[in-house]
Parts: sequence; C-alpha cells; structure tokens
Amino acid sequence: MKRDWDIIRKVLIEVQNLSLTERDQSEYAADGLEADLETSHVFLLYDAGFLTGIRTDTMDGRGVMCPDLTWQGHDLLASIESKPVWDRVKQMATDKGLDLSFETVKLLASKALAQIVGV
Repeated sequence: MKRDWDIIRKVLIEVQNLSLTERDQSEYAADGLEADLETSHVFLLYDAGFLTGIRTDTMDGRGVMCPDLTWQGHDLLASIESKPVWDRVKQMATDKGLDLSFETVKLLASKALAQIVGV
C-alpha cells in the first residue's frame, strides 16, 4: 500500500473533529488481512506517533479505540488543514517531482502558506 496524503489529511481532520463522546465510542479496526485504505492510514499515523488511542489488537486484526491527535498530529494537521494550502502543497510537489514525506509536507506547507499570505 502506498501512502495517500489526501486520506491522511481526512483522517486527521476526522479525528480532530470528534466530540469527547464520539471519541470514546470510536474505533478503527482492521479484521483479517484486507483492511480498508482509511483504516490502514490510521495505523500508519498511530505507528508514526501522530495518533494515540487504546490498541485493541487481536488474533483477527488490529484496532485503535478512542483515537486522538498527539501534539505532532495537531502540528501536522495545522500545516495542511487549510484547503488552499493543501492544494498548493500538492501542486508544488507535483511541479518539482517530489515524493511526499512528513518532512516534505511540513516544509512545503510553510512555503505555501508564505506564498498565500504574501510573505
């Protein structure tokens, strides 16, 4: 599976917008070998330290209950939450032929923001 940054951004926004009640009742679970793309990206974010939660792994698959953003997760989302900034980041990466890593996304996001606000 290849990382999909649009899904990563969607998951971060989704988790950030959960109310406390929704967070307590939420779980991302992957049963068996075939996990959907969103759930696979949740585990990438969890393993990279951008999400926290209660691991509910079993013999049948992986799970994360009560997902929340870590400090790093909030920072990453803050850099790509704005749609105009996110669109500019993707365009700059495409124009320059760059693969997106977490570091590249944050660097391009700060450059895109500076361009948008005219600094």
